[in-house]
Amino acid sequence: MPAELFGDRFYGGRGKGAWHNRGFVDDLEHTADEAFDLIGRFDVMKLQLETIVTRGDGSHIETPHYALVRTPTSDDPTERIFGVVSGDYRLVNPQEFIDLVDARVRKPVETMLALKDGKHLIVTFKLPAFDVRGDEIENYLMAWSMMDGSTASGTSTQSLRVVCKNTFQAALAMSQNKASFVHDQWILQRMGRWLEDVVQRAEAKLPQLAEAYDIMAAYRLTKDRPEAPREIKHVIQQAYPSLPQYVPDPTLSDEANEERTKRRASEIRIVDERRVQALELFKGAGTGMRNRATWGTAWGLYQAVVELEDWKGGSKGDALAHSVLFGERADTKSRAFDASMAIATGKAGI
Repeated sequence: MPAELFGDRFYGGRGKGAWHNRGFVDDLEHTADEAFDLIGRFDVMKLQLETIVTRGDGSHIETPHYALVRTPTSDDPTERIFGVVSGDYRLVNPQEFIDLVDARVRKPVETMLALKDGKHLIVTFKLPAFDVRGDEIENYLMAWSMMDGSTASGTSTQSLRVVCKNTFQAALAMSQNKASFVHDQWILQRMGRWLEDVVQRAEAKLPQLAEAYDIMAAYRLTKDRPEAPREIKHVIQQAYPSLPQYVPDPTLSDEANEERTKRRASEIRIVDERRVQALELFKGAGTGMRNRATWGTAWGLYQAVVELEDWKGGSKGDALAHSVLFGERADTKSRAFDASMAIATGKAGI
């Protein structure tokens, strides 16, 4: 099945279809609920399991497990078992997901698609685009609901329009912000807050960000400028400042001090590795790093740190979601932004 689409469940807005020429495309503006109607609604339920073997009275024995079951549809009239979960698993069924994105994003849908018999439902929205030194950077918000029982749902922003499984995976690889949400009782609240925050920041900060990005994209960090290596080192050092060696605490045991010394040595090694990784991304290994706006510029250096922290940092699940927005990773990106702007405006003092 091309692109692993579930039937023809693809919607494309602004009159833009997909390479597989399937699904529904028009140039009208639709809510997520309307787009869901256009591609063909389906439902997934969480149903308690019971044994085939019965008791003496003929009753079945209930188990503490539940099945995720997609109900029959007109084009696939058979129930599909997506996974087995515990009672604590919070299924977000398709309609709940659609209602959530409509309520929190409040924008017309760009694309919507269902993959793998309906296990995976994806919706995207177009955010304001950036124009950096003549390179227009499209900006999309994507949210996806996983209903297989073993994979977190998520959200991200990126510059790629998602129309199939392959473009979905590519979009994740180049995402600006990415958050994952485990299926616990708070998933709808956490995902909703994230979506609302992204939209508000994208719209409120667009003029200031566009101006700042243009300034950074105009500032060259190439070998024809003798000071460029020092400036590059300064930005990376500001983003990833050196950690001091651990000083043993005389009130702690030797074992505790030894453990803390090892932990700090590991943290120092990770910071050193991040500096090297950020530099390699800036030199050309990063996504889109050879574009005119990013190649050898302060903007490209900042984007290298963003890519490293948002995608290649190594954290998983909601720890990544939290740190990208509010924690250490957000602080790292903020330091990189401030340092890049400082050298681009002559305020770095180096």
